Amino acid sequence: MEKIESQSILLVDDRPENLLVLESILENPGINFIKATSGEEALRLLLKEDVSLILLDVQMPGIDGFETAALIRGAQKTKHIPIIFVTAISKEQKHIFKGYEAGAVDYMFKPVVPEIVRSKVNIFLELDRQRRILKYQNQELVAAKKNTDNIFANVEEGLFLLNQKYVIKPQYSSALNQILSQKKLADKNLMSILNNKISKDVFDNTNIYLELLFQEDINENACPELNPLMNAEY
Repeated sequence: MEKIESQSILLVDDRPENLLVLESILENPGINFIKATSGEEALRLLLKEDVSLILLDVQMPGIDGFETAALIRGAQKTKHIPIIFVTAISKEQKHIFKGYEAGAVDYMFKPVVPEIVRSKVNIFLELDRQRRILKYQNQELVAAKKNTDNIFANVEEGLFLLNQKYVIKPQYSSALNQILSQKKLADKNLMSILNNKISKDVFDNTNIYLELLFQEDINENACPELNPLMNAEY
């Protein structure tokens, strides 16, 4: 599992002293702070930085917080990044609704309460950690499936996955099509395919073998030697 070494928070405020306050409240060895004093600078930084969370001031000269948030939400690279508005603007509902419409996930009002800031930030950082871990695991699964598909495509033996109902799963080697003289074997019952194609003794022994194979206490190392299909003519 991927270890998340550090996460970056983008702090945006046109007053440097406010940036220092937020940084001192949130200071942690696992957090990297990226600071911007305008919406324009924040957008430029987001083009090259991998950010887990944005704390964004609303009232700024030039592009204000609402406009900045809308632009962040509109870009494919940054639309998933949670934005928390940190503002001294009025607490009127119209301003709060405008923030949420622009893409904010939460609001904090100045002067900020350190405990509340840390609590909210920790929640979103944990969500980001889980998202990154899932993304990494999905990438591993895709790579594993690709490797498995390559093996099944190139191996010269009849390899396949079988469930307890003896149904062939989609993962099987291309050689199996030639061995069984059939295409599109996925979701077909192996015993139905073998019926009347092999001798009755081998067919019956195969049934017994498969029942044995799916028992939890069976010694799997002995299974290949017991396989009645190993020398059967098809």
